[in-house]
Amino acid sequence: MADNNRNAIAQVYAQALFELAEPDNKSEEIREELEQFNELILQESEFSIFLDNPAIPREARYETIKKIFGDFLSGLTLDFLGVLNRKGRLGLLPETTLTYGKICDKALGFVEGTVTTAIELPDEEIQKLAEDTGKSMGRKVKLTALCDPAIIGGMILNVEGTLLDTSVRQSLRNINRKLKHKNKQLKVVAEYFSLRPTVYKG
Repeated sequence: MADNNRNAIAQVYAQALFELAEPDNKSEEIREELEQFNELILQESEFSIFLDNPAIPREARYETIKKIFGDFLSGLTLDFLGVLNRKGRLGLLPETTLTYGKICDKALGFVEGTVTTAIELPDEEIQKLAEDTGKSMGRKVKLTALCDPAIIGGMILNVEGTLLDTSVRQSLRNINRKLKHKNKQLKVVAEYFSLRPTVYKG
């Protein structure tokens, strides 16, 4: 299944779940449960295969999920997993969980952004940067951290089209651009004086 198609389907399921959870103020509770369940999928490859194995009868699979997680998940989350199971969409849970989180953030007034650094930042630094950026913008900001050694140092902050590039790579580009501009000016001056006739007095 193509990524765009997977994401589109995940969007439908995530939106439907949010609309069920929001009236009872359970959207954040459901979000936390989905993220914990999804984390287990990522950590336990055998469990991931179990959820997405077409050879396992769907009813048996759902009964296993209820038996293991019935005491840990809310009824709405269990019912939602049951719907995904019946539709053969449990394999879409990672995308659905991510999309559901974005829907929750948007409802809470958060705007999304990215911060790119040469090395990975600790979670607390990312959170502090998000808070500081939010204060300067008058918005609530949630940042996704990206790592790109090619920028050498500094960071690239992008929030809703507002770009702040303080990377060493960009600084070097700026220096290079200024040098090229200066060299061009010097070349023009040199050409001007080389073509100008010399006038001698006396």
